[in-house]
Amino acid sequence: MISELKTGDLVKLRSEYIFLPFVFHYGIISLEDGKIYIYHSITDKENKHGGNLVREDFEEVIKGREILAVESLNIKKENFYNTLDKLQKRKYDVFTNNCEHFVNFIKEKRFVSNQLKTWGLAVSLGIVVYLFIKKK
Repeated sequence: MISELKTGDLVKLRSEYIFLPFVFHYGIISLEDGKIYIYHSITDKENKHGGNLVREDFEEVIKGREILAVESLNIKKENFYNTLDKLQKRKYDVFTNNCEHFVNFIKEKRFVSNQLKTWGLAVSLGIVVYLFIKKK
């Protein structure tokens, strides 16, 4: 699977936090100088512009993680790199600029995180159920 990756492929990985089984990490592949890199937004690293969108060696990022899906976005390299330039200064924010927001902006030109929506719905439903049970 790794040998078939190409620039612009969206990669979905199992989160490195094993205690959060339904949280996934996303990135976009870039083939440069014969190496495979992944661009992704993370909290603990900054790029030279002060943002949290970083390029890292793909093999290093996937150590100990399972690749769950690869989706070919069929985007032009020029468009991909132009969009990356526009996002370089953005800071990571779990609610407005996480790794899934980043890949969906590349894919659909909109910042959206479906897993965040799902978690929000699950938590809201849990609160409603708790309040309903507590009321009885």
